[in-house]
This record gives sequence, C-alpha cells and structure tokens, in this order.
Amino acid sequence: MSKGICVITGASGGIGSALAHQAAERGYDLVLHGRSESSIANLATQVTAASPKTRVTVVVGDLGSAQGARGVAEQISEVAGSISILFNNAGVLLDRHTKSPDGLEIHTQVNLIAPFILMHVLKENIARSKGTIINVSSGSIFRARDLDIDQLVKPDKFIKLAGAYSRSKLAMAAVTKALGKQFANDGVVIASGNPGPSKTGMTSSGGLPFIVKLLSPLVYGTAEKGAARIFAAFDAATTQTNAGGYFDGTASKELPKLSGIQGLDRELVKFCKSYADLPPEFYAHEGK
Repeated sequence: MSKGICVITGASGGIGSALAHQAAERGYDLVLHGRSESSIANLATQVTAASPKTRVTVVVGDLGSAQGARGVAEQISEVAGSISILFNNAGVLLDRHTKSPDGLEIHTQVNLIAPFILMHVLKENIARSKGTIINVSSGSIFRARDLDIDQLVKPDKFIKLAGAYSRSKLAMAAVTKALGKQFANDGVVIASGNPGPSKTGMTSSGGLPFIVKLLSPLVYGTAEKGAARIFAAFDAATTQTNAGGYFDGTASKELPKLSGIQGLDRELVKFCKSYADLPPEFYAHEGK
C-alpha cells in the first residue's frame, strides 16, 4: 500500500533522480518534474522498472519565471490532490550573471521564487495529508557574503558559489524559517535540508570556483548519498519541533548570522511575494 504521493522538482538527474528511487523504495508514489520531457520520462521508466508497484506521473515545465513556476505547480495540483512530501529540489548553479524573464538574477528566480511559489500553491494539497515540504538547501549558505535584497535582484559583482547561488539558498532557508510556524498552523511541516557536497551535473558545470571544482572529485559524495541526507532531514523535520528549521542530515543547525538581522525575514517574505505575484488567498493565514 502506498504511503502517499511524493513530489520532486528537478528530478531528471543528480539528487532529484536519486530521491525518486529512494522515495519509491520507501513506498511512495511519485510526481516527478523536469524541464526535459524525454529526460523525465526516461527516469520514470527507470523507477518503474526498479519498483514496479510505484505509480509515477511526470510534469514538464520551466521554473525560470514566476509564470512558469505557477504553471508547474498547477500541473502538479491537478494530478496530486493530496501530497505527502514535496521536495523542492530544482536549482541552478551557473558561472555568470543571467537575468530571468522577470528581471531577477536567475539564481534568485529558480532557487528562491520558484520554491516559494510551489510551497504556497500546493500548501492546501499538502495539508490534506498533514504533509511535509523539504526545501533542498546547501552548505554554501555559510559562505554567503551578504543577504542584501538589492543583490538578490542584480548583484554588483558575480562571484561563483559564494555569491548569487549561496545568497539565493540562504534567502530560501531564511524564508523557510520565517514561515515555519505559519505553515505548521495549517498542518504542513516545512524545513530546509542540506544534501552536502555531491557529484551531480550541476556541480560538474562551470558554476564552481576553479579550486573547488579541482578538489570536488576527491571530497564530493554521490548523488545517492546526498539524497539520503535529504531523507534524513525529512525524517528529522517530521519528528522534531523546529518549525522551518535547517537540517544537516538529522542535525538541526542555526542559520548564519547574516539571516538574523532584525526585520530581514519579513522583508525577504515580502520580496518573494512581490515577485511570486500570487493572488492574496494564498497568503490568507500569513502575516503581512
């Protein structure tokens, strides 16, 4: 008997693909999202071959704009009326500043605004199962040089890993923390989970600094290990009373001091709302 539906964004490869296999092994049916129809269909075939009892549905769409993210969320809502787990796993790590169609730095668009939209559009579906949202984070948040909202829109200088990427991931972790209690009141557990440095297509791209990329084959773990750490974060989040917390495996950790500036959490939530452009009813139980 299925444990419910597990939704995974950015599932075509790397940690997302490994999460799909591990979720199937745990007894969940799956909704898998990817940008490439052929890649996500190929993963669905692999999962059903390994776990024949698993029902797999695929959703295709680009999270690189608010409209695209809303479209993906609406597709998921149509095929999954009740969701047990949402893994907001999709992300980007690029080697240059790129502007999204909405005018945002692309790391901010995909790593912050897209999961924010998915969390809110699918909250009611997840609440039906008293479910859980895990926003896949990164240990690089502890390398972030600032958490300035203006820099989230357009950074003055592009810095690999410790700049736009780390800033967007830290902002998402701070927003998750800020909304933790409000989501809990609606019956939804939300948390951030760090998979640890993992060998994936994303980390093999040009987005890593030269020395980190040089050392990555020696120190980075497998995607399967990263996915296992995300599931460890899921297990911890559902058994600990740390609403919106950040988990490094099963260990709960405090966010960097950058995120603790008085009032910044509210400003970050306000920023996300402005770019998500969702109707007010999605924020009915949240503070302004």
